Amino acid sequence: MRFFTLLIVVLCSTCQLLIAEENPVPRLEQTMNAALDLIFLPEHADKSQDVRADLVRATVEEQFDLGVLIRRTFGRNWQQVDEANQARVSEQVKQLLVFAFVEGMVGKSRPVITFGAPEFLSSKRIEVASKIIVDEQIYQLTYRFGRLESGWQIYDILAEGISMVANYRQQIDDHFRNNNAHSLMEKLDALLND
Repeated sequence: MRFFTLLIVVLCSTCQLLIAEENPVPRLEQTMNAALDLIFLPEHADKSQDVRADLVRATVEEQFDLGVLIRRTFGRNWQQVDEANQARVSEQVKQLLVFAFVEGMVGKSRPVITFGAPEFLSSKRIEVASKIIVDEQIYQLTYRFGRLESGWQIYDILAEGISMVANYRQQIDDHFRNNNAHSLMEKLDALLND
């Protein structure tokens, strides 16, 4: 009898986890609020921008795989970067993304973010619209999620309807037409050291 009780408890718990994962909005909202707390709460005010960026990155990567977004942005060019340097390029891009986010918040009031309900495009693709209000300016951001083995992961972000992946992929395509992965890593290093 105990075995069946334990089995029912395990099955119910598993079902609850699967149902909860049907909607990544709570996880996204929690992650964004935690990241903004690291930037705006007074107890973090004495931390350098680099330290806050590291904390924000750790918070985001605890919930989402930024590598999915990076590989999708590179598209076919990801194969132009040899396997030994893919980790380096991924690390450089992650640092730039998070630092740009943190730096973009400097001197601004804390954004107010509202998330819409997920719009299921298919069983493996959803979009989540959000509205961000910063210093009385309103911005529209749409998160595109794909269902992977690791759960729902962000594979693109649309800012005012413009795809981040498509925008940066065009720049990366342009780079690889005339240059190689080594020169890309040098450019990324230069950006990180500015």
